[in-house]
Amino acid sequence: MSTGKLMPEPARTGFSCGQCAFWRHLNERDGSCHLRAPEPIGVVDEAARWARTHFDAFCGEGRRREDTQLQQVVCSTCLYWRHPPGGLQPVDLLDRRQDWWSRAGHCHRLAPQPSSEPGHKAFWRATHETDTCFAGKTRSS
Repeated sequence: MSTGKLMPEPARTGFSCGQCAFWRHLNERDGSCHLRAPEPIGVVDEAARWARTHFDAFCGEGRRREDTQLQQVVCSTCLYWRHPPGGLQPVDLLDRRQDWWSRAGHCHRLAPQPSSEPGHKAFWRATHETDTCFAGKTRSS
């Protein structure tokens, strides 16, 4: 039953994406969140794309840029990244050029999710050797 009164908006906690350590600036108002590694999906050699957000958006998982405990990991140095000799050879290049695919590999950071679909297949997403996230782990020398 409605009383006609508006519920107060919950207090905003945290800070904006533009102040977050996981956020990469793309243009005046937009960027992308690199907190997580890409999840496996049901499509072969699908390129990973990090979520775009506005600089003034926020979430409950953000961390300040000044947090020195955070480590951004570059795919080419990541323990979970696999780059076959010559890179990936997809059937459809989509909007990526061949030179991108030659320097691409698969991120194996996350295991596939269970599905209700019989015979469900999973494939790891393609990332470029220069992509980054904060979920990876640097290979030891």
